[in-house]
Formats: sequence, structure tokens, C-alpha cells
Amino acid sequence: MMGGMKIKFLRDCEAPQERTKYCGDGCCSWEVWDKQYFLKDEEADPGEPAHKIDLSSLEYRVDYDIIEYP
Repeated sequence: MMGGMKIKFLRDCEAPQERTKYCGDGCCSWEVWDKQYFLKDEEADPGEPAHKIDLSSLEYRVDYDIIEYP
């Protein structure tokens, strides 16, 4: 299986990231967006299902760079 795009954060920053939230008894789940703190040099796949990162508030080649593209 082919991997997705990979980015590297060029400085510490915050961006919304999707996560799965579960109800109290675990019978149902839904996706929510929360602010997430990313550290300089951290790598991530912004398109990873249930862990998507909204890069629209960040600046390309200032806050992050693309290091792998499918």
C-alpha cells in the first residue's frame, strides 16, 4: 500500500487535528477537531484518517514543509 503525504514542522505551532471521540459506553463514535500542539521537527501525515491536520492556518515553508509526496 502506498503511503500518504508526509510533512515536517519547521517550528513549534498549533493546528486543528481530527480525532475520534467515543460516547460513554463506547457504542458510538464521531470525529471532532481539536487544537493540537506540534513540535519542531515532528513529522506527520496530514491526511491520515481520523488524525487529519488542517494546515490552512499554517504557512508552507515557514511552519511546515512537505518531505514526502505520494
